[in-house]
Amino acid sequence: MTASPIIFSTTTPVRTPINMQSESLSEDLRESNLSLPLEGPLFDSLLSLQLQPDSINWEYGYGNLNRDAIPETFQPILKRVINIDDDHVVLEEIQIFTQARGLKLQCVELYCFDNTLGLLKVDFVLSENSMDSTVLQRLELETIDQAFSGIAERIYQHVIYPNFSDFSHPISEPLINCNGVVHGKDPIYSDLNFTKKYNPKHLLWTGRCLQIDKSSFDDNDKAEFIKWANCSGKAFFNVGESQMFIGSGNYLIFSDDLDAMAKDIFRATAISQIYSAFMTIYDGVFKSTLRDLIKLEQKKGFKAKQTDRLLTQTGRRLELLNFLKLDFAEAIHSTQGYRKTLVDHFISGWQINALEATTSQRADFIRSRLQRITEERKIAQNRTIEMILVSIGGVAVIDFSLNMSGNANKLKDDNIWGLVDLFRWLTPDVSLWSACALVTMATLYVYYGKK
Repeated sequence: MTASPIIFSTTTPVRTPINMQSESLSEDLRESNLSLPLEGPLFDSLLSLQLQPDSINWEYGYGNLNRDAIPETFQPILKRVINIDDDHVVLEEIQIFTQARGLKLQCVELYCFDNTLGLLKVDFVLSENSMDSTVLQRLELETIDQAFSGIAERIYQHVIYPNFSDFSHPISEPLINCNGVVHGKDPIYSDLNFTKKYNPKHLLWTGRCLQIDKSSFDDNDKAEFIKWANCSGKAFFNVGESQMFIGSGNYLIFSDDLDAMAKDIFRATAISQIYSAFMTIYDGVFKSTLRDLIKLEQKKGFKAKQTDRLLTQTGRRLELLNFLKLDFAEAIHSTQGYRKTLVDHFISGWQINALEATTSQRADFIRSRLQRITEERKIAQNRTIEMILVSIGGVAVIDFSLNMSGNANKLKDDNIWGLVDLFRWLTPDVSLWSACALVTMATLYVYYGKK
């Protein structure tokens, strides 16, 4: 049996400056003969103010059931162990929390994924001297969720976020080619600015996993844990010899070997939560894009440059959305062992398919709006071209009228009534005004007739 009968494992998606452009990541790594995570002296200096480089003790690629051949999009690019010892405010808050509830901080780690997303993992275990009849009372399960979220936010705000101050925008050039020091502005994430004051929106929701050694608690205690996870009367599913329930924010595991389960649970959680976080961010991005489109449509005056920038930015976002949907489908099918069962239940419990559908529908709405704007621009451009051609033609007609008026009387009379005779009959002023009237009518037709 594990040393602790209780493990609280919390995972919180956060924003980071790491963006390696998923569409080309696999080929970039292959050409450089590298694999994820990026480790070694070349990369250890990146984000290392209070974040200590660390290795990941699992591998990717087919070989055995302990390995998943998932796309690089869902593999950690960097791993950092968070040093909170130098931040007395955060350290004191954690100490008050753990002492009051009989817990002990086990680890604080940051896993940086692609697309400016990271996963902050903060784990607590039951203290060695806390396993007594008052353990449930001390844990205060009814308020512990909010406490976990608060701790994650303090760690990110005070310890992790200052490491990003050198990056005004996400790194959009591949780290493997630039040693992580190139600052680029990817149009997808142009809203991020890490030199500004901490933004609470950079930190998303906290998922809370409670792992219980089932032989250490009686049925009454287990009932309290089930109540905490909001799964009373709901079906558990089996993961090997363990039983698990996944809710919207809390998920509960009863097992005889927590250490063996912990790694698989986190790996499955990472795939599901990173994708869910991406869809959540994109849903907000598309709402913001729609607002920008409406403002642009209402704006008067010359706006071609702004329109081009917004169309480019939005088109890039739509392309990446489609790419990540394909990568997530591949990740689901490429996950092996118990992790496949866990990912399937995370998708169901967190309603990821519904979130994906909503985001995709919003993307389709944006796409249709862009198509309309593009069509309107084409119509406007065609009208402009027509006006230019009318102007050129008008100048030619006026010039022709003047030349004919001036030269008609100089030509020999052939006794056949024709155009030259018409210009002999008309005075130069009448010819000129007739030409101007013709040009004016053509201009009005192009401008109003096709408006």
